[in-house]
Amino acid sequence: MGIILSLFKSPRRDDPAAAPLVASPLLELLTSVTLPEPTPAETGTLSRLPPILAERTRILQELRAYTGNTDLVRDAISNGKDEERFELAWNAVQPSVSILGDAYKLSEALPAALSLLLSHLTSTRSTPGSQAMLENPNITRYLLSVFSWAVEFDMLKLNRPQLQNDFSFYRRSLSRSPPQTASSTTPSISTMKQTLEQDQLADTLALWSGQSYIMLNTLIRACEECGRSGSGMGQQVVGVLRECANGCMTAVDGTMKGNYELSSALVASIILYDNTDSQGAFHRSSPINTRQAARILQTSSSTERSAELLGALTSNVRHLNDEGTSKAVKAVFGKA
Repeated sequence: MGIILSLFKSPRRDDPAAAPLVASPLLELLTSVTLPEPTPAETGTLSRLPPILAERTRILQELRAYTGNTDLVRDAISNGKDEERFELAWNAVQPSVSILGDAYKLSEALPAALSLLLSHLTSTRSTPGSQAMLENPNITRYLLSVFSWAVEFDMLKLNRPQLQNDFSFYRRSLSRSPPQTASSTTPSISTMKQTLEQDQLADTLALWSGQSYIMLNTLIRACEECGRSGSGMGQQVVGVLRECANGCMTAVDGTMKGNYELSSALVASIILYDNTDSQGAFHRSSPINTRQAARILQTSSSTERSAELLGALTSNVRHLNDEGTSKAVKAVFGKA
């Protein structure tokens, strides 16, 4: 992430919107664009992360730029026996396969990456979450960048139905016989094997990409797994997620108002906390001021962006509709 954020503990309050947020004295330091050189321990952890995570920015850029091939696909379908039209559409939809394939590989690597990052921040049980995060700013920054990336990917994918449509055309078209070479009228063993592998991959990607919030669901399952870990790691993971949420909230409510990355990381942090903590994030004594978070998300971004972020949040939390959630909190999230 281009901006690292303030981390602090919100005071508990009976009314989730009672008091204004209080900035951490470390806010100025933690919102600096530059970070200190990684410590040897940080370098060790970062070097063990799956290499595919380095492709996060490229995958987002390709997804953001994807415009689709609706006309070519429609033309090919309408003229099913025209090989020239089919080949034009077939070649045009290949980037959709590449984007989804790379994103799938990254999603498969996310659980291991999250476990490494959270283990690093919770390795010393006697150190409070906020202190451990401040002592490991490069790990904290990376963790939050993963949170932000997951939200950004999911929202971009939801807003690009043409990606799924193009991939559906690709998947259906795999059943067509591949063009024959001049020297052979029978597909070779290697060609048939490749076709079978393509079919299997297409089936896997179709099932995987059918989810509305692919990356958030992956992070939720990974956090739940970390939260079930022994040696007291579960509560420490909850503490890290709490600090992430409160730090992002403070920054977005202050000088970083409207920052996309921080807003996305805020949403992801609340979602993950709510799914990992047994009581969730919305009860009256929650250490996360979720009512304030909703207000900040509503006022710090455009109307469309705010609606997308709040939609992602309400679609992926577990405890918002619990009896222990006040009517005021439910109302601000449109659940009253």
